[in-house]
Amino acid sequence: MKIKSEKACYSDELQRIALRFNAEYFVWGEELIDKKLIIYPKKLKEITVYEAIQDHLEPCGLVIIHTRKQKFLHCVSATVDVTNGNVYLPEAGFNSAWKLLKRSICKGIKIVNESGSSPIEQPEEIVVFAYLQRTGSIPVIVDDTIKYKEKKLTQEERYRNSRKQSLLDNSRMLYFYGQNGRYFHDKDCVDVKEIAPEEFEASAEIPDKEICPKCQRRIYLRKAFYPNTKQMGLCDKILRDQGVSLRKIEHCVMDVGMKFHATSLEAMLVEGVEDKRIIKGLDNKFPKLWHNNYVKTGPEERYITEGFHNQKTENKSFSQLLTYIENYSFEKHLKSERQAADLAEKENIVLIEPEVGEEKTIQEEQKISNILQGLLHKLRTIFRI
Repeated sequence: MKIKSEKACYSDELQRIALRFNAEYFVWGEELIDKKLIIYPKKLKEITVYEAIQDHLEPCGLVIIHTRKQKFLHCVSATVDVTNGNVYLPEAGFNSAWKLLKRSICKGIKIVNESGSSPIEQPEEIVVFAYLQRTGSIPVIVDDTIKYKEKKLTQEERYRNSRKQSLLDNSRMLYFYGQNGRYFHDKDCVDVKEIAPEEFEASAEIPDKEICPKCQRRIYLRKAFYPNTKQMGLCDKILRDQGVSLRKIEHCVMDVGMKFHATSLEAMLVEGVEDKRIIKGLDNKFPKLWHNNYVKTGPEERYITEGFHNQKTENKSFSQLLTYIENYSFEKHLKSERQAADLAEKENIVLIEPEVGEEKTIQEEQKISNILQGLLHKLRTIFRI
């Protein structure tokens, strides 16, 4: 007796279902006997080959037949590679569909065997678990769902796994990658789990590879907050709330070498190349910048003291304050003072400097700062700086 094709019998019913299903392509179980059903854990974008195949992928409906129900046909959301017909299905989707899907695949095997030879003998032969591998366990099908069975490791495998975990636990290591991989990653990147232990490497310095596009923000943040990585989430929220672009973060951290610290959403400490500053009033459009106090011990010498003083910056956004911090140096500050002093001498204005080792009070510093600001404004006007 010739076995009837489900596709031939139920194509009219699929047409009705397809009107309410958001996909252009539909795949019948009986058609999968010469294809692969590739199972992935959570997100398809997280599998290693995604970038190479993404242009060939399309949403599809995997047709499921249950003849004992009144509504005997429904579709499960999946993704099909239109170049070869392989279907990508999340693990949860497989567990819900396999019991019925394998019946359709069995029917496809029998249909082909009536006139030739099927490429497979059992439905399980089309299932690919390559992206479900875990350290110490392997995926298997038990009672039509995926279970994980403990894997007996060789001594060499145990050593490699232990080495990989040791590198991940090493707080000095910031960048993680596979020897033959294209990218380097943050330790928490989803792709790190997929790097084989025998290829796994870690480095405190940026390796000669491309930065992973999935985790680049976290890479910058971990470097900026190191070793206080527990502050990453809080600081990340501040940077997002302040509208600081990823490119700006990259420049400040990787090129300039800034460090960030925060214990609340109200202020962030920024370490520049030379000095420290606190950006306060983060709930305002234009936050305030406070500079660490210091005492001049000579014409071009100083030492840092406790506390901070208001930098008196006006109408600058958070990102603009980062640029201000980047462009500051004590040498530039001294140069500005010398220019102001030269101009003051020409204008017959006497600037009183404290004795060496004498710390300025906030009032004295503010008075001198006001005079310097006025002179610098005049200097810029004259020389069009």
